[in-house]
Amino acid sequence: MALKFSIPKIRFPYVHKQYVSWGEMDAFQHINHVVYVKYFENARVEFLKDVGIWDPGLNGEYGPIVAKLDMQFKKQVRYPAQLDVTIGLLELQSRSFSFGCTMWDDNNDLVYLAVGDFYWIHFPTGKVVSLPKEYIEKFKPYVVNKNKIYK
Repeated sequence: MALKFSIPKIRFPYVHKQYVSWGEMDAFQHINHVVYVKYFENARVEFLKDVGIWDPGLNGEYGPIVAKLDMQFKKQVRYPAQLDVTIGLLELQSRSFSFGCTMWDDNNDLVYLAVGDFYWIHFPTGKVVSLPKEYIEKFKPYVVNKNKIYK
């Protein structure tokens, strides 16, 4: 089954260190599939905070919402482990963007691929709005394919 984008099997520009906890394993003694979605979320939130685009703790009126997630599992992960969760932008439009995510284990093996599509929204009205131009500029260094940038 193919993902929306052909995700390059690379380490994307932004790296978030994620430690696996014992309680995240399931009855099969590997990380439960839903945990990878949380790891992707953790990395996205830290990325958006670090580049100065969005901080959920500030309760602003604008921010990202998830439109769609596609994921593909490549290798089992068991406790104890630390993953490098890497993030890059696959597409950047005036009102939306797509993150690529790859996760790598301690042996530098690829364990997970994902694509997330997001809209920029005005929370009080629930309407999709344009990203501020300064945010688009902050995103640009993280876009993997420069042909996928909104002009």
